[in-house]
Formats: sequence, structure tokens, C-alpha cells
Amino acid sequence: MKQVDISGAFSFAFQTLKKYPMLLLGPPIFFNFLSNLMNLFTGKLTPNKIEAYKIKFLEIVPKNVPSYLIVILIFLLLLIITVAIILGITLEIGRIRIAIHAFNKSEQDLSWNVYNNFGTGIIGRYFLTSLVLGLIILAGFVCLIIPGIILSYVFLFALFVLVEKKVSITDSIKISNKLTNGIKWSLFGYGLLVGFISLCIMIPIVILDYFKLIYISLPLNTIVTPIVSMYFAMAMLYIYKDVSDQEENLDRLIAESDEPSPPPTRGWV
Repeated sequence: MKQVDISGAFSFAFQTLKKYPMLLLGPPIFFNFLSNLMNLFTGKLTPNKIEAYKIKFLEIVPKNVPSYLIVILIFLLLLIITVAIILGITLEIGRIRIAIHAFNKSEQDLSWNVYNNFGTGIIGRYFLTSLVLGLIILAGFVCLIIPGIILSYVFLFALFVLVEKKVSITDSIKISNKLTNGIKWSLFGYGLLVGFISLCIMIPIVILDYFKLIYISLPLNTIVTPIVSMYFAMAMLYIYKDVSDQEENLDRLIAESDEPSPPPTRGWV
């Protein structure tokens, strides 16, 4: 029977962050810093607090600007959003590759090249898989809350399988369903535990924000949030690899994913 090794996951996450601090924490801390810096420039600084305010696009465009300039501006904004999405995906893929490398105890040294995922087609498949899974889970939440929660755990490992084994979108979904079969309640309990720990860690920052101590909370948020997020991400990747090893042969599941699926069992198992 498959089991979720939470203590092993937490230990793996700590050791992996300790071994690859710059590769794992450098990018998220840097981009979190840029995000917070933008908030400073789009906010109003006073001696004791920052009153953030949102700038609406239509309000900052003068009335006499030619239409073609507005079109160009919109195109540039869409280009920036596209670049941000691509960059975010390649960072996610690199993070998965680092975790798999650490779990397999490979002797090969990792470099920043681990984030070079261009030209392989994996970025496009990752985006499409994320989009498909997001739409399916959203539909589950729209219909009823419970199906959305169940589907989110059914598809929990799909992106990990996609990156590690370079399989198709449908195969990654099928394999994720098989890997999570029998441990969905354990994964749900792990999610609750992670949420509780994260809440306890973030409460001091929220309190500092409430009392307008932005000069203390902002640096803490810039550093602490990416560390907490990456720590639990590494822990979840350990759970994926540990569970897939308990299946004895992930390649066997990939081969079986091409076969017709058996009728679904009753209950949340």
C-alpha cells in the first residue's frame, strides 16, 4: 500500500534548498523583489507608511492619443505578459528538474543551464497541460466544490510526470490519477498541514502590514515568501518521486496509460 512520507518530504526539502540555495531561491527572490519594487513606485510614500493605489489603464491614457499608439501599447503589454508566462513556466520546469536530480542523488553538478528549457517543446506542452487542468478543475468548482477539490488532487502529479517523462498531456493526466490512487486523503491532509504552517509563518508579516510597518514587512515578505513557497514545493516533488518509486516502475504506468482505463471505483480513494 502506498504511503505519503511527510517527514521525509520535509527533510528532503531542507537538504535540497541547502544544497542548491542560489539555483532554487535566487530567481523567486529576485522577481519577488522586482514585484515589491514596482509596488513602491506605484504607491505613495509617506514618512510612516506606503499607501498603495492601483493605476487603471484607461485613466492614464490621454484622451488625444492616436488609436494606433494605444494599439501599440496594448501589444507591448500583451508581449510583457507572454514573456512573463514563458519565464514563469521555464522556472517551474527547472525547479522540477532540480528536485528530480536531487532525489536521484545524481553526482552531476547542476548549473543555471537547468532553466534552459527553450527549443524542447516542453514549455508549450506545460502551458497547454496547465490550461487544460485548470479548466477542468475550474469546471469542478463551478458545478460543486467537492468535485473541484477531488480533481485538483487527481491531477496533482500531472505536470511533474510531463516534465520528467516527456509524455503527452493525456498520458500525464492518466498517470497522475494512478499515482494518487489510494493516497488522496493523505495528500489532502498534507495540504491542510502546509496551509496551517504557511499561515503561521505569514501571520507576523500580516500584522506588520496592519500596523503600517511596511519598511519591516516588505523586506520580510520579499525573502520569506519565496523560501516558504519553494520549501513546500520541494517537499511535494519528493512526495511525487517517492510515490512513483512505490509503484516500482513509472515506465510501466506510462505503457499502461495507452491501454483502456478500467471502470472507476466508488468513493474518494
